[in-house]
Amino acid sequence: MAEDLSLTVDESWQAEAPCKGVDVFYEPEKEKKEDRIMREAYAKEICGACAVRPQCLDYALIYKDQFGIWGGRTPEERGVRTARIRKAEKKLIINKTLIS
Repeated sequence: MAEDLSLTVDESWQAEAPCKGVDVFYEPEKEKKEDRIMREAYAKEICGACAVRPQCLDYALIYKDQFGIWGGRTPEERGVRTARIRKAEKKLIINKTLIS
């Protein structure tokens, strides 16, 4: 019998999220740059006061969500963070190899 190794993530934090029902976290079709900047700023303002922001960001990173603002970060900002983490992990692996 094969063991299920899928990741189970607690999603109960979503009930406490102040963004629930607010329609600014995803980009509408054909959004102008100025409108996007204002929408993202408003969404990040909501995230700034959110008690579950870390769980929200972790959720987006775990599921590699490519759309919307999660944990106060745009998809591009989450990608930068992910790339930075991968780079640090790679550096750590190289350093461990050199020390061994």
